[in-house]
Amino acid sequence: MFVRMLDKDSAWSDNNGLRSIIPSALVSGILGYPFVLPDMIGGNGDGKTMPDKELFLRWAELSAFLPSMQFSFLPWKYDISTVSAVRKFVHLHESVIGDQIEAAAKDAVLHGTYNMSCFK
Repeated sequence: MFVRMLDKDSAWSDNNGLRSIIPSALVSGILGYPFVLPDMIGGNGDGKTMPDKELFLRWAELSAFLPSMQFSFLPWKYDISTVSAVRKFVHLHESVIGDQIEAAAKDAVLHGTYNMSCFK
């Protein structure tokens, strides 16, 4: 069963910003929802203002280690160095992290527990 995080603000804060993602994911797991769909990279913004570049990059970096990566802001709206960095995070997610998350999810479904050995 999946749980989707509520929309996050395009902010660093631990009050519904980037810093609230990990606590939200952990609470979801404690409540029995092992499959968490995080909010979009960059947060929901206000529809007009993009988050600063550093916030956007750190959000993409964190999302690479979560089950899915979905963008609310486009990397190429920043600059070429942002696109390059985001590509590395997406590649990490696709080539390493995604496989490990999938293996842990399959193990949880089959055995009702988490076998963390797939993360070693």
